[in-house]
Amino acid sequence: MKHKKLPKTVYHLLTRFTALTLITLLSTGCGPSLKRLDYVEDEHSPRVGECSVVFKRDVEIRPEKGTVIGTMRVSDTGFSTRCHENEVLDILRTEACEIGADVVILRKIRQPDVLSSCYRVTADFVRLTDSTYVDRVASDEDYAPERVEMRVQKRKAMQITLGVLGGVLGFVVGYLFL
Repeated sequence: MKHKKLPKTVYHLLTRFTALTLITLLSTGCGPSLKRLDYVEDEHSPRVGECSVVFKRDVEIRPEKGTVIGTMRVSDTGFSTRCHENEVLDILRTEACEIGADVVILRKIRQPDVLSSCYRVTADFVRLTDSTYVDRVASDEDYAPERVEMRVQKRKAMQITLGVLGGVLGFVVGYLFL
């Protein structure tokens, strides 16, 4: 079977389109999308050195104990990498330290799934008003580093398994039907 040659104009258009697409993909960040919402403009001191932040899931802080000073939504850009749970929690910890928050309250948590390989979350940053209260608040057990790492390793293993199965299935279907 003889293949037709593409006209030069079509070839040039395809080449330019491919180059622009590659440049666009390479120039966009590979990290997750970070959207900052409702940040309070105030005088605060970013924490320097060792900064410990407490992670809580879906709790309410009474107004006399602290105030929400900002919210961040972490999502997938479509080409995101470096967005496993531990990496997203590190981003949130760094942000909390920079704005002077004591507690990160995680809401709307979405684990990686078929549609996205990223850990997606909306997080409220809370600055506590009572310094003695800061010492008594502890992170939820689920956010202990070893538990987070265990979940991340399980998700990575699952993603690799699904990728290999998808590749084998694609090869078989392509071989049988093409």
